[in-house]
Order: sequence, then C-alpha cells, then structure tokens
Amino acid sequence: MSRKQIDTARIVARLAHRGQKYGTADYFDYHIEGVVSSLWDDTRSRYMDLEVAYLHDILEDTEVTEQDLLDLGFSTAVVDAVRLLTRREYSYQNYISKIVEFLGDSNVHFSAVLVKFHDAKFNYENSSRDYETLKAGLGDTATRQMVDRARSRTRRYKSTAQKLANKLKEWSHQTGMVQDILESEKYLKEVS
Repeated sequence: MSRKQIDTARIVARLAHRGQKYGTADYFDYHIEGVVSSLWDDTRSRYMDLEVAYLHDILEDTEVTEQDLLDLGFSTAVVDAVRLLTRREYSYQNYISKIVEFLGDSNVHFSAVLVKFHDAKFNYENSSRDYETLKAGLGDTATRQMVDRARSRTRRYKSTAQKLANKLKEWSHQTGMVQDILESEKYLKEVS
C-alpha cells in the first residue's frame, strides 16, 4: 500500500460519486473529503485506512463493484473493509453491530471500525448543526417533523460513534493506543 493507492482511491471515489449531494454540498468534496480529513489527523490511521475512507460509500452508493476495485489494484483487505462498511439490507443497528462484531481479518476489522468512527463523527457534527439550526427556526420555515428527524439522526450518529469508540478503546488496551482513544472520548463529550 502506498501513497499512489491513496491517490487512486481519491480519483475513483471522486468520479464514482460525481453529481451526488450531501444536503446542498457536493458529496465527494464535503462528505468523503471530510471523513478522510478527520481520519488523516488520527494518529492511528494507516495508508489502508485512508484508502478505505475514500471508498467507504462506493459500493453502497454507486455502480462500482468489488471486482472493479480489485481490477483497479486495490488489495483484498481494502475491498473487504469497504464491503464490511457497505450497508445492504440490514437495519442501521444491525449494520453497526455487524461492523463492531466482525470476526474476520483484524486489519480489515480495525480499518472498518476506525473509518466508520470518523464517518459517524462527521455525520454527528452535521446532524447536530442541522438540529440546532432547525430548532432555532421552529415556527418559521422548519416543521416539528424536520426538527424531530434531525434530533433522531443526531442521537443515532452519537450512539454509533460511542459504540465504535468503545471498540477502539477495547483494542487500545492490546495495542497501546490509549491516548488516541481518550481523545476520541473527550471529543464525544465536548460535542454532547
């Protein structure tokens, strides 16, 4: 795995997500780059994790297949982590449990949990901001239903980030990543 593969993942994700939106923003520029940027600052991240972060929504939200990724030279471990992060027919809670409780390759599992933590953190920050904005506008243009949906998303992403932080904390005792985990927990408390 190299910087070249990270660049390839970035290009593939940009092309595959072209035209998609995250609210009113460009999906790739805002969401994908936002998750990667958060992960980039995490001292636990490795090249593989950055590749997975760029590709984390590609199987779920685009026409790109696992075979396409393999044909483009991505490792089996990267493709397996992206597959683990792909929500299919599961309920959201079952999907998160599937990621947390995965019993396969530890590199794949760690990468999926770390990327999903940063994805949930990114979504939590945005949902929280949306909720506060809508709540402030209640009675104007926001409806009670819009506020309730934003609050529900905020709670869901916070709960997800906490579950994933707990899994990372569990691993930290085995690998010495205690400081990074404590920073993640501190962050979740600050944004609560």
